[in-house]
Amino acid sequence: MHPCSALRFAVALALPALSLHAEPADLPLDAITLYSSGVGHYRHAGAVPAGGEVTLNLDAEELNDALKSLTVGGLGGSGGVSVSYPGQAGVDQRLAAFGVDVRGVGSRAALLDRLRGVPVTVTLGTGEARSGRVLAVEEREVSGGDETPATSRRVLTLVSGSGIVDVDLEKVGGLTIEDERLAGELKAALELLASQRDTRTKPLTLTFADAAEDARVSYLARAPLWKLSYRLDLSGDDPLLQGWAIVDNPSDRDWDAVGVTLVSGRPMSFVQDLYTPAYLERPVVEPERFAGLEPEEHGQGSAEGFAGAEMDAMAVPETAPMEPALLERSRVSPSRRAPAAAGLESLAPAAEAADLGQLFAYTLAEPVTLARGASAMLPVLDAAIEAEAVSVFNAGVLEAHPLRGVRLKNTTELKLDAGPVTVLDGGAYAGDARLGFLAPGDDRLITYAVDLEVTATSNERSDSTRVGASFDRGVLVLRVRDVLEHRVGFRNAAGDARKVLVEVRREPNFEWAEPAGDVETLIDRYRFPLAVPAGGDAEAVARQVRTRSERVSLVGLDGERLDRLALGGGVEPAVAEKLEEAAALRRVLSEAERAVEAADAERQRIAEEQERIRENLRPLDRDSALRQRYVDILDRQEDRLAALVDERAAAAAAVEEARDAFLRFVAGLGGSR
Repeated sequence: MHPCSALRFAVALALPALSLHAEPADLPLDAITLYSSGVGHYRHAGAVPAGGEVTLNLDAEELNDALKSLTVGGLGGSGGVSVSYPGQAGVDQRLAAFGVDVRGVGSRAALLDRLRGVPVTVTLGTGEARSGRVLAVEEREVSGGDETPATSRRVLTLVSGSGIVDVDLEKVGGLTIEDERLAGELKAALELLASQRDTRTKPLTLTFADAAEDARVSYLARAPLWKLSYRLDLSGDDPLLQGWAIVDNPSDRDWDAVGVTLVSGRPMSFVQDLYTPAYLERPVVEPERFAGLEPEEHGQGSAEGFAGAEMDAMAVPETAPMEPALLERSRVSPSRRAPAAAGLESLAPAAEAADLGQLFAYTLAEPVTLARGASAMLPVLDAAIEAEAVSVFNAGVLEAHPLRGVRLKNTTELKLDAGPVTVLDGGAYAGDARLGFLAPGDDRLITYAVDLEVTATSNERSDSTRVGASFDRGVLVLRVRDVLEHRVGFRNAAGDARKVLVEVRREPNFEWAEPAGDVETLIDRYRFPLAVPAGGDAEAVARQVRTRSERVSLVGLDGERLDRLALGGGVEPAVAEKLEEAAALRRVLSEAERAVEAADAERQRIAEEQERIRENLRPLDRDSALRQRYVDILDRQEDRLAALVDERAAAAAAVEEARDAFLRFVAGLGGSR
């Protein structure tokens, strides 16, 4: 046996009647509520005697959760409960705080050396007892005689009322510390050493002042997410749905016949460090009589300057900033903290299904026994359910075949949480599906396999048609109807008919037009049924429509374009008549513009011709017949240029007049139908 262990045993035997600590009480784990938000509510229940202690071994994060949520019930108002837990200081620092320093102690001699001046009683092997205060522990050499070598022995020196007594430690069989306070300190220090064997956990100890017949201790702690999985059996006439919950017990505590409730929902939960001590920095104020004057440089200044200095001297100093760690811990507003755990204490599982506002719960009918570190599948549902076999076709998912599926209706009283579904048909595996949250009375469509016996074809096209027009301050507003057409066809090679649910992408700003009847409108798609006979074909056309506006400015159009708008169809007669009038005015303007362009073109041609003639005149004699001929041509061209000036002026005036008439007419078009 290790000397230190022997010492602890001897001291424990020597203090049987010393009530330094209350008797430990067993408060077994009674109920667990697991939440899908990653926390669990644990409840311990049972009888606790007066002065009894209940110890919960928690890791650091669990301790923070317990400090935030711990509740105690069943006291009947008889007495109080104190809660204690080890501080954050290291074990050496905590051991140094005891009256007996056991750090580095590995033997009784080393311990007795730390007990100098303390009254003790030692019991020798012969039964004789020696008492006194410890003076010293030393090694002495004892002569063994002529033939026996000297040996070294440890000797305890005690001081009593009768004198100084030496005791051979090897002959000591028992040791009692007569100072009850120091004996208690030693016991507490040894218990702290023993508790350090498990450095992962920290004990949270509840001490009950009075007896409690039905004490209840509950708290929140981190817990693995529980999960649901389903089995859907389509083999019989009445489809069967089974639900299994997967739970884990990662703690170091066994679950023994514990009531388990599984709660789905997302209650807000957070972790706050309540375990770490927090300190607030305070300003250090120096006594005025010890404050020395600092030299000051005095300069020239105005009266306002003195007033300003006076105000600066009277200014209140800024508050010292908080430490970053304190700021980090203060980010959670007290008004947003989690509700008091007293509400959780009142959450008593009483039924198989319970609606808890935004949450819903499954309470398992039988208590659960689960070893520490183990996981289990627990049944939560086994009931018949309405299920309609369908096929689902969506060209965006799979073009060649629809998918086999089932439309489930929740005919149970339970809210079914989301989870995977294994589908069985004819006693064999048929596929996997995913089920979203399903409230009682609601239905949900799931798919689990490709329907290879049904082949599909699909195509789509779009068309636009003018359906009306109007004027808005010289702008033609055309109303256009867009039609988006999806055509699908199916060939069923199976021996039984299929009900195919056709899904069509829902286009933005479009509305459903046909087919009429039972059409589901979802966020991003439409869904309608189509019956496909056994060994036969079926076809359907889905149409979505929208009406939009196109604005056409008439000022920039020529007469031909205006005529096409008037005669293109989809335009009311009154609007077409106005467009024809605008086209006629635009043609007059175009003719006037062409007259101006013709005059300018002729002037350009004459100028180029005159340049050529002048080049030809340079080498000719003044009396030659060709020269005279060129001169006559130039004379006629000059006459034509003079006439063109008048003609172009008249054409330009006609353009202005025609443009003004066209623009005034167009501007007057507004609101006519």
